[in-house]
Amino acid sequence: AIALAMRLFEGATFILYHGYIVPSDTVSERYNLADKEISQMHEQMRQSASEELERFKATLPSEATLETLLLPATSPAQDILSAALESEADLIALGTKGVGSFMPMMVGSVADAMLRRAPIDMLIYKS
Repeated sequence: AIALAMRLFEGATFILYHGYIVPSDTVSERYNLADKEISQMHEQMRQSASEELERFKATLPSEATLETLLLPATSPAQDILSAALESEADLIALGTKGVGSFMPMMVGSVADAMLRRAPIDMLIYKS
């Protein structure tokens, strides 16, 4: 989706959002993890997500103006919308696989949720 948006909107500034999952407090409590262990695990997950993001960025056109946003994910649709609104984005470009019931099957559940709530335009690319 980002590669398509870069081709369509040459010269624009792009913000690449990458949300990564961290275990909930419930998981930490279940396994009786100490605060230090939780902190280390979160840092390892952030580092892994950062490396993943850098590998992905390397596949994109180098001439594009690209900023990145790496955050722990809580709710993908809400996280993306919040990041887009905070950065005053004009467009959200989103890739989707589309599996599930009818509308989510057509665009994916995250895209479906965002289409219902986004106050800005969206470009959805189904792979």
